[in-house]
Formats: sequence, structure tokens, C-alpha cells
Amino acid sequence: MPFSSPKIIFAGSGCQGDRDAFQKLLVQKRIKYKQQHFKEMGLDATAQVVSRQLYGRRLFPYYVFSITGGMNEKG
Repeated sequence: MPFSSPKIIFAGSGCQGDRDAFQKLLVQKRIKYKQQHFKEMGLDATAQVVSRQLYGRRLFPYYVFSITGGMNEKG
């Protein structure tokens, strides 16, 4: 299950195991966000989640080089 939506796309490269684990984590965060807020995760929230997850693992990091892009609510 890729981490993307009609307005947001996440692309990553690096270690395949870390990339798959990180993408799986982001999918779980997106599902949890949708259940709590009753709406899809926006671009700002997605960028915040990616930033927090990567920073939280700074001592034992994911070897993932990622880019998150898309359109926000203003277009």
C-alpha cells in the first residue's frame, strides 16, 4: 500500500528494508489520522509526520532519502 493520495505523493530511496518499514509506518499514521480527524491527511500534516518520524530516529536512523510533494488546500 503506497503512501500517496490524489494530492500528495511520497517517494523514497535508500535501504530497501528501511524504506519499506518507513513507508509502512507512514501508512499506519495516515490511517490513524483519518480515524481521529475524519478527513484525509493534508500536505502540511504529512510533512510534519515525515519530519517527526525521521528526527525521532536520529540516533538509529532510517537510511531513507525521501521527498514529499503535492498540493495543499489552497491549490
